[in-house]
Amino acid sequence: GIDASLDLSQGPPRLYLMRLDGPRELSVSMITRHQRVTQCLGALGEEKDFYLVVHQPGDEPSVGGLNAFRVPPRHFVKL
Repeated sequence: GIDASLDLSQGPPRLYLMRLDGPRELSVSMITRHQRVTQCLGALGEEKDFYLVVHQPGDEPSVGGLNAFRVPPRHFVKL
């Protein structure tokens, strides 16, 4: 197959690996806005799922614009 071409004009790609210990309380205390970023988030473990909270596009975040999703183990989400 042919690989997709990469557009690196916005800067180099970055990879972050984190170990998160839990379980934790399910709460949202802040949200980060990424206007021009593509992200892939996932869990490599076999047993633990995680929750992802996103906000609909707009100027000011509000509680009504939040949506939460459970992501099962060994699955990734592209944003």
